[in-house]
Amino acid sequence: LTPILIALGVFTLLSVAIPKAKPLLKQEKVATTAQKNQKEVIHYTAIGDSLTEGIGDLTNSGGFVPIVADDLKEHYNLNGVQTDNFGKNGDRSDQILKRIKEKPEIQKGLASADVITLTVGGNDLMKVISSNIFDLKVSSFNRPQK
Repeated sequence: LTPILIALGVFTLLSVAIPKAKPLLKQEKVATTAQKNQKEVIHYTAIGDSLTEGIGDLTNSGGFVPIVADDLKEHYNLNGVQTDNFGKNGDRSDQILKRIKEKPEIQKGLASADVITLTVGGNDLMKVISSNIFDLKVSSFNRPQK
């Protein structure tokens, strides 16, 4: 027990008597590698149906796309978010897929995007339900296209 008390006393004495070393490097706000490589402006592409287009937005602000863009800008401390909105009211999944395959501006927007959102399926569901309203079965629904 005595050697432990002596060691503890010596440690305490040395920690008080010896001044702490001062840092050789100035403590400045150093950006991490991720912060250095972060873009100032990102490209956000939205594709889909009426939700993407902004139909039903009572504020007439363009639906969720500008909200997502603003959130991205604020959350990641960006200078800006370039947006492409390829929403089309009433489009089903097959029509959205066709537009992606046939329209170079959509392909370019998707290829250059840092962030992509896709809203799809609501109109597909509505088509099946309205066509089979009195005889709706699981077999009424088709498998997705590839």
